[in-house]
Amino acid sequence: MARKKRPLGDWRNAPKRYLRDSADPQVYRMIEAASAGELLEIVYLGGSQPGTSRQIRPEAVYFAIGFGYYVEAYDYRRREDRPFRLDRIRVLG
Repeated sequence: MARKKRPLGDWRNAPKRYLRDSADPQVYRMIEAASAGELLEIVYLGGSQPGTSRQIRPEAVYFAIGFGYYVEAYDYRRREDRPFRLDRIRVLG
């Protein structure tokens, strides 16, 4: 039986569990960057312009139940706070 596709906006209303630690190296890296107020250079493989380079300052990492891991970050290219799906991020530095 095929899975019913959920509307994209559903993840915004999903229950969230904010994280302070993780065994997953990518999740842990974002948690550490958020704690340190670190500026990261990333390539984001999602959104309206996949593969674009961005500078972000992670603020919090959470698990949206049923949707996956996200990082809330300030995006210097867009000049606003935005959520990024962690499995679509490649950290450059």
